[in-house]
Amino acid sequence: MPEDSEPERFDRPSARPLIRELALRASADLDGALRALGAVERARLAALPLTAGVQALGMWGADRRYDSVPSAFQSVLERLRSQGGEAWERTYLRLLLYAQLARLPQQTPPIRIPESVWQTVETGLGTLLDALAAYTEGAWLEADALKDLAAASLRGVCIGFRLLEPVRLRPWRAASRSPLRQRLGLMRYLRMEFARRGRYSTLHAWRGYREARSTESWETWYLPVAEIVEANRDMVGVVERTWLLDPRLRQIAPHLAARADGLRAMGACLFEIGVSERATVFALSTSETRRRLYAEGKYVPTEWGSITKRSLVVKWARDYRARVHGEVGDARR
Repeated sequence: MPEDSEPERFDRPSARPLIRELALRASADLDGALRALGAVERARLAALPLTAGVQALGMWGADRRYDSVPSAFQSVLERLRSQGGEAWERTYLRLLLYAQLARLPQQTPPIRIPESVWQTVETGLGTLLDALAAYTEGAWLEADALKDLAAASLRGVCIGFRLLEPVRLRPWRAASRSPLRQRLGLMRYLRMEFARRGRYSTLHAWRGYREARSTESWETWYLPVAEIVEANRDMVGVVERTWLLDPRLRQIAPHLAARADGLRAMGACLFEIGVSERATVFALSTSETRRRLYAEGKYVPTEWGSITKRSLVVKWARDYRARVHGEVGDARR
């Protein structure tokens, strides 16, 4: 998407037929789920109606991570647990997701979504709606629910197996735990932006992450990310934080190194953040090899961060599109 595109080129959700269709499906599914509730659940819902959850989500400030929910919504979650424990909380959140998806045409994304990305977003929302229909008790964590709510509210943009969110941050804070040499490198890389509070795109693993990661190249899923940055002129760049950027993974799982290699080739600045319980859980839960090496003291999952400047992201997107179009043209000859 050209950087000088006019705002009219970006459709609103209400103007998209598939969004309206998804909203109608969600509304019908919500009616069915409400009819399936038992007497106790109906009483709980009467005491804490879905409108309370919708209103609390409406207080979600702009450019906040999916897990930085407003205090009003935290209060809703606490009341749900006091009503019926985690099982009732999951049931209510499922109903709330249906309600949010039913309101898709009225939602306003916090960023411009270019036409080239909307189809991917619609596919992701359809995947979420299908997953709600196939929901089974105990198969859902609160963190997953919060990501789903961000997607259903269009606060986050579901791009395949990733959730993109706009966030405001100061890069020096993101690298506050990094070695001095890396902090200085990031300062030289960003110059004045190093200390400024700027708007960035950030990425989170989402539904189907493991399956898609094994079948798609990093360029395939990164192009929509780049096109969103390209379409939003106030984006300083893309910031990531994950154990998958750890250079030591190259010796343990070389197939996971493509993403970090691609970011370095793009011109990103990478920096070590450190060990965290969350990164350790994710890294060890998906590999017997990593669990064994961790138990032997030969591997410790470590989070790394990366920041890629807007100009480099935009250049990469244009070069990638030109290369793909060139390859297609060569194949047709």
